[in-house]
Amino acid sequence: MKMLPIACEQVDLAVDRQLGNAGLLPDVELHLQACPRCRALYTWMAAKPPLAQVPPALAARITHSLAASLEPVQLLSPVSVSVLQILAVFGVFALTLVLLMGTAGASRMTIVEFVAMAALLATGVCLFAVSLAWQMRPGSYRRVSTTALLGAFGVGLLIGMALLFPWQSSPAFALEGWPCLLGGLGMAVPGALLLWLVVRRGAPLSVTAMGATLGATAGLLSVTVLQFRCPHQEASHLLVWHAGVLALTTASGILLVFRGQSTKPPNSTLPQFKIQRFR
Repeated sequence: MKMLPIACEQVDLAVDRQLGNAGLLPDVELHLQACPRCRALYTWMAAKPPLAQVPPALAARITHSLAASLEPVQLLSPVSVSVLQILAVFGVFALTLVLLMGTAGASRMTIVEFVAMAALLATGVCLFAVSLAWQMRPGSYRRVSTTALLGAFGVGLLIGMALLFPWQSSPAFALEGWPCLLGGLGMAVPGALLLWLVVRRGAPLSVTAMGATLGATAGLLSVTVLQFRCPHQEASHLLVWHAGVLALTTASGILLVFRGQSTKPPNSTLPQFKIQRFR
């Protein structure tokens, strides 16, 4: 049986489909024998590409640069230890500030308001501490995303303040609120620095999420202190001036990260690597 000749376009399609198989169809082989163009193309496609060779001098320079950038580090503590460290820093600093600044706000709350707010704030710091400990370890499994955690707690805090405390308007709303806002932001700065000393040994995959969580934790510390020292226990005051501290510190953490990334000079050399062991 005589085989009909096939066109070069058909051979191109056949070669693409059969290049990785055992062989070519007989009519394709006949065309390759008669067509120099297709034979040259098939020979080029079937040939194994040469392996790239790195010059020995360049390989030695890369190896030396990588080896020089490695720094010895200590073993990172388990997640539970990191959580306890963050809680200890938060608790000691918040308790110190409350003892120094007084507890006028605690005496103005009812027992229900006191217990509910204490439980809400304690839940928040525990969630934030676990989130920071997870973010310190790139391989940690996070059951809840950072955005969802921060958003859920923020909404819960606002709902708690709105439902627990009376809605009373004050003629000196702004005059009474600015000291709380400025004082809360002032307390958040050293709180964030102390918390950073704990989390700085980690290796977060998202510095934006780490900045937001760190800012939110420092803001929550300020809100905790304000809640127990501020005598203005009205829902409108708490929602604007106390919760405003948490919102501003969270946003500040994100902005500081973006500013740090935008002002970082371009690195013309090889990147620096740091080995960190995790449990």
